Amino acid sequence: MKTIVILLFASILITGCKGKKNSSGWPQKERDAFSENCVKGASAGMGEDKAKSYCSCMLGKVEVKYPDPADATKLDVATMTEMAKDCLK
Repeated sequence: MKTIVILLFASILITGCKGKKNSSGWPQKERDAFSENCVKGASAGMGEDKAKSYCSCMLGKVEVKYPDPADATKLDVATMTEMAKDCLK
């Protein structure tokens, strides 16, 4: 399950869309797309409420590490796994 969530997360980062930026620096469309796709992928294994919490945590971590969403594609598997571990606690 964790592998699926991590792979889903990586694919979401790779596909981006342009839009109005919010205070995080990421366009709201990208934040929304990330959250929606993450919750869809994660909810099957952990339930929707936990998936929303997990995905919110992951989005926050990625936005902090990569203020420019285009740079988020540089996220390596080891870093992503560490973020996921922290968010799954």
